[in-house]
Amino acid sequence: MDMVVCEKKDALDYLADINATIYDMSFADPPFNLNKKYDSLKDQITEPYYLVWCAKWVKELVRVTKPGGSIFIHHIPVMAMHLGPMLLAAGCTFRSWITWKASSGPMGKSSLQPDNYPILHYIKNGDKPKFFPIRIPNRRCRTCGYLHKDYGGKKHTIPAFGPLASDVWDDIYRVKHKTTRQGSGKGEWLHPCVLPVPIMERLILMCTEERDWVLDVFMGSGTTAAACKRLNREPQGCDISPAYVRETNRRYNHEVRTEVGERPVSIFRNEIVTIREEDLESDSRAMRWPEKKTDLDFACPTLSRSKKMILTPKIPDAGFPMVKGKPPYSLTAGTKDKKEDSES
Repeated sequence: MDMVVCEKKDALDYLADINATIYDMSFADPPFNLNKKYDSLKDQITEPYYLVWCAKWVKELVRVTKPGGSIFIHHIPVMAMHLGPMLLAAGCTFRSWITWKASSGPMGKSSLQPDNYPILHYIKNGDKPKFFPIRIPNRRCRTCGYLHKDYGGKKHTIPAFGPLASDVWDDIYRVKHKTTRQGSGKGEWLHPCVLPVPIMERLILMCTEERDWVLDVFMGSGTTAAACKRLNREPQGCDISPAYVRETNRRYNHEVRTEVGERPVSIFRNEIVTIREEDLESDSRAMRWPEKKTDLDFACPTLSRSKKMILTPKIPDAGFPMVKGKPPYSLTAGTKDKKEDSES
């Protein structure tokens, strides 16, 4: 039987019906008040009224989040400046201003062209927050696969999988083409602002554990529900559009978990996009690694054809000797391999 994770309801009405602090993570990607063409919403009201409305759902969002829980809000920069004080007033502490580099089309010549979206990260006061360091793949040339970063002769410091994630995310691209924003039926719905699943997966991996509850009161295209299904989290939320609600529930029930080894990871186009540092050791057994750490210049770790992996991608030919399982060197930066030392 299909599960219903998204209800057709206004965000404030939905939040008012919640009488407990039950969510480990809350996320909001509200309409930006930019006159976007949503299915059943007028996305253009006066700014004072819009800010009053935002203050109401921000306060309620904080109320239903557990003490120590993470609250993320995705918006445009000018509105993020207003939302931060609202979160502080509601009983939260600032944690991060994540900058997602997501280029858009030209927006006139009266100011600099927009090239990023902020994601505010605040913690509800009252308990110790959860946080798990995450790693992202080493940046490489999309044509030849060579490492972008020059380690200046100190290749022993190269993190085998990739560096710890910073607060600037420029490795996840926008969902642009309309065919990738289409619903399950032809012409059934077309959401104008689809958030990429890897963005949500990265947020979820760094502040929640498996089976934790995640709230999204602006479900929209269902990105949060899809990410939760892949990573074994429990999503709940609402949207005011019947079409978006149908598509969110359909999308959730058709998603599958993405695991490497025994732990959930974020996978996009057959490559790991985000992995927890604590999971790297256990998941490394389901990966193929360059035989020598110095080979990481051109050869990147790839997923092996493991029975424990839910999604089994194709393994590209790296052109270097590869070993299955844990590599013969440290997975984190700053530790030389004894074998490499003796050879050098």
